[in-house]
Formats: sequence, C-alpha cells, structure tokens
Amino acid sequence: MKSGYTRTALFVTVVGLALSVGCSTPQAAAPDGGTAVQATTPKVGGVLRVRASRDPSDWDITSTGRDVGNNELRALAQQSLLAFKTGPDVGYNQPVIAPQLAERWEVSPDAKTYTFHLRKGVKFADAAPVNGRAFTSADVRWSLEYIARLGPAFSKLPASNVSYMLEGLEKVETPDPATAVVSFKEPFAPFLNYVAHPFVSMLAHEVYDKDGNLKDRLTGTGPFQVDEAASQKGARWVMRKNPAYWDGGKPYLDQIDVLVLPEDVTAIAAFRTKQVDLVTALLPHQGSDLKQGSPDAVWFAYSQNPMHIYLNNTQKPFDNPKVRQAFFLTVDRDEYIKVLSEGSGGWATAGTLPGTFTQEELKAMLPHDPAKAKALLAEAGYPNGLAVDTPFPTDRGDIYPTRLQLMQAQAAKGGFTLTGKGLPFTQYSDLRRKAQHTVQFANRDLTADVDSYLSGTFDPSSGNNYDRVNEPKLNQLIQAQRREPDPAKRTAIVREAARYLATECFCGLAVYYGNVADYWQPAVKGYRPNWFRNGWAIDEAWLDR
Repeated sequence: MKSGYTRTALFVTVVGLALSVGCSTPQAAAPDGGTAVQATTPKVGGVLRVRASRDPSDWDITSTGRDVGNNELRALAQQSLLAFKTGPDVGYNQPVIAPQLAERWEVSPDAKTYTFHLRKGVKFADAAPVNGRAFTSADVRWSLEYIARLGPAFSKLPASNVSYMLEGLEKVETPDPATAVVSFKEPFAPFLNYVAHPFVSMLAHEVYDKDGNLKDRLTGTGPFQVDEAASQKGARWVMRKNPAYWDGGKPYLDQIDVLVLPEDVTAIAAFRTKQVDLVTALLPHQGSDLKQGSPDAVWFAYSQNPMHIYLNNTQKPFDNPKVRQAFFLTVDRDEYIKVLSEGSGGWATAGTLPGTFTQEELKAMLPHDPAKAKALLAEAGYPNGLAVDTPFPTDRGDIYPTRLQLMQAQAAKGGFTLTGKGLPFTQYSDLRRKAQHTVQFANRDLTADVDSYLSGTFDPSSGNNYDRVNEPKLNQLIQAQRREPDPAKRTAIVREAARYLATECFCGLAVYYGNVADYWQPAVKGYRPNWFRNGWAIDEAWLDR
C-alpha cells in the first residue's frame, strides 16, 4: 500500500487521474489592490460579514443537492476526512489534497480499498444532542452509509442526491476507533477527491436518531457552528467560533455574519458602505460598478462553472436526436462570452473540466450553423419551425432573463421559438428535478472531480440526471473512467465520452465559462478562492481592523 499526505505520488496516480483532465482549469487573474500573501501575524477575533443571496433551505446535503445557500454554511460547520487546501500559497487551479479529520490515509493498488487514520482529539461541537463527544471511526461508517443509502436502516429514505460520490460502496469497517477501512465493489478512482469535499461530510447520528432527519439541525466538527437563536431567516445567519475546534488557535475569527441579500445591487451597495466584507461571484459589469464606489477593494477573478442547457430527452420535442442536434447548432458561444462576460471566458462542453479540450479543439467540434439547424428541424417533422416553452427564474437577478434573451435570439435563427415564462426559482428547479422541463439552463457545478459532471449529470442512476439521459455507449464510458486508475487513460476516456455527448447523441449541452470575481475589504486577510473547494475559503481568514 502507498500512503498519502498532500499531493504525493499517490495523489497523482489515484486522485490526480480525476483531476488530470481538469488541471488546466481556467486561469485566475491576480488580485488587484495588493497580494493575498500577508507578512504580518494573523490577528484573533472580529466578525466577518459575508453576503449570501438566499437562505439555506435545510441542512441535509443528500436531499438538497447543490443548493449553494446550504453548502456555504454547511462547509463551515461540518468537515470531511480530507480537504482541498486553500490559501495564498495555493493556486486557484491547484488541486492539493490535505488532511482534515483523517491525518493520513492509504490506498490499495487496485483503488478499491481506502484506509483512513483519524486525527486524535477531534470532537463534535458541544451542542445537543451530540454534546461534544469524540469523533470516531463509527461516525465515518454511519456518515458514508447514510450518504450512499447503504443498508436496511436507510432503505426507505428518498434517494441521495450525492450518492454517485460513493457509487459501489460495499462496506466500511472500523477495526478500532481511530481507523476506518472503506471498500468498494469495483475500483473507484474519484473517491479521494470526493471525500475531500464538503458534500461527503462526517455527520452525527444522534441528530438523525432524535429528529428522524438531518434537515433541521446543523452540527459538526467544523471551525464555526450556527447560532440558531441569533439568526433570523431572510436577514442574517450567525456562525460562531467553535471553542472545541481541534486545530489549535483557529479559526482566527470570532464570528461570521451571513447577510441574506438576494439582489446583487443591494449587496454592492452594502459593500460600498462597508456593511459587508466579502461578496462572491460578481459578473464583470457588477464588479466594475463595485470598484467605482470602493476603489480600495481587493478582488480575485476566476472562471465560473459552465452554463449548461438541459434538454429533456424523454419529452417532445427533444426526445428526437435531430431536434437536439438542431438546437446545439443554434448556440453561438462567442456571443454569450461577449455579452455576458465582457469578452473574457472560454467555450465549454458538457461532461468535462476546463482544459480537457483546447479552445481550438472545441471550436472544431462544436459548430454554429443555424441554416443546418433549420434543415434538421424540417427532417424531424417541423418544416415551419418549432415553439418550445422555456421557463426562467424571476428571483435570481438579471443573469437568467439576459441569458434567455440571448438564447431566444440565437434559437430563432435556427427555427426555434422559445416562449419565456417567469417562475420562482423553487418552481423552476422543481420542474428540472422531476424531469418535467423542456428546456432549462443553469450553471452546472463541477464538484471535486470531473466525474461529478460526467457521471453526476448523465449516469441513469444519478439523482441529478435531470434530462433522463440513458445511452448505452455513454453509460459504458462513464463507468470506464470511474474504474481507470491511470491518469492518461482516464483522460482519454473522458474525452471520448464528452465527444460522444456533443457530436453523436447530443445529450449534453454546455455553453461557456464566464469570468466572475470575489471582492473583499482590505481588512480581510488570508482569503483566496480555489476551483476545487465548495464554500467560502475563510478557514484561515482574519481581520486587520
């Protein structure tokens, strides 16, 4: 067995294979207004004020999937066995795995068995019903079995939205309280990446035992814990420093106030008046507005997750591959980048991380041909064009209606008439989750590993296969890349799967990676985003004020 600590040879051969197709992730611009590397000693104390666009809906990752409002706070309170390292010494596109609740680990040569040696002295937060007890290997077993829905205890629960991260989990053995041995039925290449992500957090079974669910109570081993009494839905969520946190001297902050500001314009105004210390993922034009009123703001630009268009494979008209292909041909990626990202960004294709294909390869592989689209629609039985209902959320800012307007204009050139219908985001999302949509669009999260996009979106067993894609050849490729422990071979499989999606079955349509940026007040130190990290990278942040 080989053992791992950070980015060792094991990481390159077992974890890096998952990231080898994504190591050329979008290059981030250097921060403006100063470097993130601080020469001074971090100060302890203070309250950091962070903007959130919405309230969390509940705390159970298996039921809420990728609801960002939940994930940001959860990642402060709960932790995984491993973690993607962040900080000023780690590049935005660097996937560096580091210990978290496990201090070291070992992987069998066939990538089927993973042994974790747990950190000593870790405790859950001192809150009912867990009451500060020690974290042990039994918690690893319970957490992984719950997330994977493994065993009779969880057989009656709804399917887990993130079970694909533990696909093929066979058993978790606990030879002693400090050791957990995780075994899969088949080689499972992405596992270390997934277990370094907050979606595979370590959970407390007492909460489930008492409440019958994990939706209503958030507790964990993390540096901050939610103060429900001080929080007010729709206004503010208070995360207080965990005095029992295992990493001595951290966190530096006493408290994080998460301010719920749904409108970007309100968040920008709050930043200008220094009511907010950190706002994330602003579009280029929004960032320009912010900097006009806050010229001393520190900022960091990076590429956003890709815009993904969902075409329901089980409902007319997109059950017809020719109609799907016609729609693909209407998409003008350069126009999206020009209009929505001020010309900065890159072409995207479904099922991959950036860098899997060069931009030149993508432009050769993804033609824009409205005339051919019209001809294909005629062949499919729509010689006079095709009208399609296209809902969009009305409570997620300007980006959705702006994207819809672009999509409508482009699709019209290929014979499609997209009839927009505004809905609250909850209804919009629910249509997709139930596969009752026709066309929808959203940014598609890339979570820790390329498999999260490829398998998480297109595997028939995935709860996130909203378009109900079920292509035998694609299914074989998805499973092959999960089983392949060689980075180069796995990259080749992923490329083949992505090419098949985009040029043969026309089942997955990604458009572009647009640039966004995080902005923070000069007093905030030690903050730096990272592509592979979900949640605010503020574990080591501190305030110089």
